[in-house]
Amino acid sequence: MPEGGTASVQVRLSQQPPGNVIVGTARVYGDTDLSAGPPLTFTPDNWDVPQPLTVTAAEDDDAVNGSATSDSRSSQITGSSAFLWNAVEQDDD
Repeated sequence: MPEGGTASVQVRLSQQPPGNVIVGTARVYGDTDLSAGPPLTFTPDNWDVPQPLTVTAAEDDDAVNGSATSDSRSSQITGSSAFLWNAVEQDDD
């Protein structure tokens, strides 16, 4: 995505939950100018409908393309619910 811009990542659950599930995202490592959110809420009725997770690349003063790895997961789902993904910023300086 361009520096100072946003992009969307489509998120959905792989199986129907018994109740509402909140999926949060946190940066694991990389450029701190890249962030994602807010958390997404899935219900037993919309669990398989992709929802857009907004990824933002803040303006900065460097002339380097930034990248960051993030982890999207829900603490309400038992077992492995983590999904690691990478975002890349195209610097405009």
